[in-house]
Amino acid sequence: MPGGLIGVNKITGEFQSTTSWENPENPAPGLFSHSMDPDGSNQHVLLWNASEIYWSSGLWNGQYFTAVPATRESTPFNLTFVDDKRRKYLMYTILDSSFITRTVIGSSGLLTQLYWEDSTQEWQSIFSQSLPQCKVYSLCGAFGICDQKSSDNICKCSYGFEPASMKEWELKVWSSGCVRKASLRCNNKSLAGGEEDRFLEMTNMRLPASPQNLAVGSAEDCEQACLNNCSCNAYAYVSGCSIWTGDLRNLQQLCDGDSGAGTLHLRLSASDFPGSSSSHKLI
Repeated sequence: MPGGLIGVNKITGEFQSTTSWENPENPAPGLFSHSMDPDGSNQHVLLWNASEIYWSSGLWNGQYFTAVPATRESTPFNLTFVDDKRRKYLMYTILDSSFITRTVIGSSGLLTQLYWEDSTQEWQSIFSQSLPQCKVYSLCGAFGICDQKSSDNICKCSYGFEPASMKEWELKVWSSGCVRKASLRCNNKSLAGGEEDRFLEMTNMRLPASPQNLAVGSAEDCEQACLNNCSCNAYAYVSGCSIWTGDLRNLQQLCDGDSGAGTLHLRLSASDFPGSSSSHKLI
């Protein structure tokens, strides 16, 4: 709101930030927040889970933030950035007291500056990030796949998974992610009739960040290394072996020829597949 601060107290280290709602119907704190850069630079950022920066304003150059074109132009508010011994903060004030405006970080992680238009009795946008939705960190949650070209829902669950919260997905808030339909066998031979877990071949995927790289000699050895690790949920073999443990986030469906497209092998229970071959391809 006008007059409100986004900033940090340099003495106490306390940040003043805004946080998204959990979903459009629940004002409990969500996963996305708008804050000054926790790394100390003179820019404001959007974060997932108060830890992962997925958008930044660019540095303050004395007049505007370099990556936000709207702050260079004539606007109905005055933007102030202060950096002194005690505090660093961003504040905006309204030049015309009759002008009603608000800044919102939505449940899907996008920041928008809105104003009230009397003639239409609706909120209109002054500024909205030029950020593809799939660039929002963990937009689709754990094991969710983001598809920027989808004409329906931008997020879907990986094969063998289902929404963790169907209610939130119906509200188009996907950050709760997806959960397995069937448990992995791993070391429990009573599951899936004792059959080994298998892998789904997912082509044209943007591979998740932070893999563990293993020194093995072949794709078969890479697959076996993943099977031998109960925490391993996926592997890829390009010029070497990469495995991923824990939740898979930021999965994105790409197209043939897209930069960064690769093949991901997702670990699933044998019960997720008909037949008996050791791997299946996603068509």
